[in-house]
Amino acid sequence: MKKVILSSIAAAVLGVSLNATTYATVNGEDVNEQDIAVLMRAMQGAKFEELPADAKQKIVEQAVERKLLTTEAMKSGVEKEKDYTEALKKIKADLALEVWMKKIFDAVKVDPKDVKDYYDKNADKFMQPATVKARHVLVKTEQEAKDVIKELDGLTGQKLNDKFVELATTKIYRT
Repeated sequence: MKKVILSSIAAAVLGVSLNATTYATVNGEDVNEQDIAVLMRAMQGAKFEELPADAKQKIVEQAVERKLLTTEAMKSGVEKEKDYTEALKKIKADLALEVWMKKIFDAVKVDPKDVKDYYDKNADKFMQPATVKARHVLVKTEQEAKDVIKELDGLTGQKLNDKFVELATTKIYRT
C-alpha cells in the first residue's frame, strides 16, 4: 500500500503536465491524465488510449469515485491523526530519496567509448558458460523403449525435440 501511495505521489510530482486532458469534473476539481495514470498502474502494460470506450468510462468513473472518497477522507480530519502524520513523514522521506536519486542518475553521463573500454577489459565477466538441458524417457520394458525409439526415428530438428519432450512427459515409469 505504501509503495502504491509513494509511486502515485512520485508520478504526480515528477510527471505533472500543464496540458493535462480533463476527463470529468467533480466538485469543481478536474479528473485528468494524472488521476487516470494512478488507476492504470494497476493494469500493467495497458494503455488508457487503447482501451475500449466502456473500459475508459469505467476508469474515469473510478477516478471520480476516488476524488469523492478523498474529499470525504479530508473532511473526516484524518490529516490530524497520528497514523496519517507518520505515514506522511515516511512518504516524504521516500519521495525525497526518489527525487534525489533521479537527479543523481540523470547527472551521470557515460561515454560510449568508456563502456566499450570497460567491456574490452572485462569481457570474461560477461561470458556465460554453455548450458545443457537434459530430459530422459524412462520406461519399464525393453519393448516400450523400442516403441519410443520408433516414434522418434526419422524426426530431426525441432520436430524431434518436440516429440521427445512430449514422450518424456507422458512416458513416465513409476514403481
